Amino acid sequence: MKNANVLIVGNQENMSEVFLEHGMSVIKVACLEDAREALKHYAFEVVVTDVTVPMMDGLEIAKLVYQELPVVAISNNSDHSGKFSNICDCIIEKLDIEERLYQAAMKAIERRNMGIAFAA
Repeated sequence: MKNANVLIVGNQENMSEVFLEHGMSVIKVACLEDAREALKHYAFEVVVTDVTVPMMDGLEIAKLVYQELPVVAISNNSDHSGKFSNICDCIIEKLDIEERLYQAAMKAIERRNMGIAFAA
């Protein structure tokens, strides 16, 4: 989905590459405060967050955009998709994370555009 805006919250360098390769716009921030600022100035279709963001709980972003935007979470060891209703998918870091991340975000955007609830 070209021209979609993706907000990425976290410290993993590789998270933005897959979206840029598909012609999407990416704004990457490292912390919740920067995410708040980005959300004030840009319209996003999906938020991607690393669950283990330094100096904050990565799930705080899900609370921030609750009922407004779908969230795709990345975790190193557990599924957090049931934690908040707007977490559409939780990807456990293993092989091929970039393609799985892109597919999860596209599914979340599609569900949002169709007016389907965020919860999977």
